[in-house]
Amino acid sequence: RHKPHGVVAVFGPYNFPGHLPPTGHIVPALLAGNVVLFKPSELTPKVAELTVKCWIEAGLPAGVLNLLQGGRETGIALAANPGIDGLFFTGSSRTGNALHQQFAGQPDKILALEMGGNNPLIVDQVQDIDAAVYTIIQSAFISAGQRCTCARRLLVPEGDWGDALLARLVGVSATIEAGAFDQQ
Repeated sequence: RHKPHGVVAVFGPYNFPGHLPPTGHIVPALLAGNVVLFKPSELTPKVAELTVKCWIEAGLPAGVLNLLQGGRETGIALAANPGIDGLFFTGSSRTGNALHQQFAGQPDKILALEMGGNNPLIVDQVQDIDAAVYTIIQSAFISAGQRCTCARRLLVPEGDWGDALLARLVGVSATIEAGAFDQQ
């Protein structure tokens, strides 16, 4: 028999504020019959406001999804609140580890942690070096490198092929220009 947990806190990240909290945490919590306290990153308050506004306009009953804006202190206070029955977090390993320690010894509470990784990318003598370089750059630099799934380490074979790939990667990477999202 299904039984909701109760009140679930959702701590959203700054790098995918309109995607991860709503689809990865809020929807499952609501579908399971829980009330949600949504604390977005302090860097993305407007995205959070728009997200909650859309839910309300879609007919979500008042009090089911609640927005709590604030910084680190707000997160600490919310995580320590005995009234929450679970917490879904996406963010840094440091904060995730602190939450893990805080929730230790409370088996009745849900703690779901999605933290950053140190993801290797292994490339082994493919025929099209330019295609490999494109894939490496996409994996490492898309979203300004602020994805928990982006490549952090590159492993290539020693020797001429690996040297050629690295030389091409360094050359192409040097041409990357950063700008506003809508800059041409």
